Amino acid sequence: MLIGLVKWFDADKGLGIIGKPGGEEYFLHKNSFITKPEKILKGTPIAFSPKSDKAKNRNSADNSRLVGISEDWIVILSYLGKSDSVRIEVEVTGRGKRGNPYR
Repeated sequence: MLIGLVKWFDADKGLGIIGKPGGEEYFLHKNSFITKPEKILKGTPIAFSPKSDKAKNRNSADNSRLVGISEDWIVILSYLGKSDSVRIEVEVTGRGKRGNPYR
């Protein structure tokens, strides 16, 4: 079992990417969840089993679930002392000093 953070997720399509400390990424599909959560947001911690999809040449998440059971703490504690950053995509919007919009 691995634990990673949702880097991005498209709720309409039901797919996204999980990032794991160390840089590995895993494809996430809503059907990979044991119990489907109501919402999947950026930065949500997900526990999953890694699966190699050789046909599509990517790693996928299988048997996914939201982090929350005691077994997850064993995995979380194993990350101590290792690189712990996962880049999460964010969208910044607003207006500049002169009122011009930016993204």
